[in-house]
Amino acid sequence: MQQLSRYSPALVAIDRLWLARQGENREVLMTTDIRICFVGDSFVNGTGDEEAAQSVPYIDIFSSLVSEDSYKLEVMSNDGSHPGSSSYVKMAQIISSSPNWRFYAP
Repeated sequence: MQQLSRYSPALVAIDRLWLARQGENREVLMTTDIRICFVGDSFVNGTGDEEAAQSVPYIDIFSSLVSEDSYKLEVMSNDGSHPGSSSYVKMAQIISSSPNWRFYAP
């Protein structure tokens, strides 16, 4: 698996530029996992539009977690891509509180 250099200033600058062009002013959380850097815009923006169009259940957990300092600290303290156990508890709470996690028969 290819990895990005941790906390790459160039990649942070690119992400900030992209967000500015989208009219957004929010903090950039970098990751060392290159797979996370290349995901669909709807996933990054937390809208789930592409998923909804394909009838794929979608739960935005990223937006809720990325604004929490404890989550960011856990990610940075671990491998740069994965948080610690308390953030996984938070993820489970977000998912279980959404009706979208349930499987429905067609």
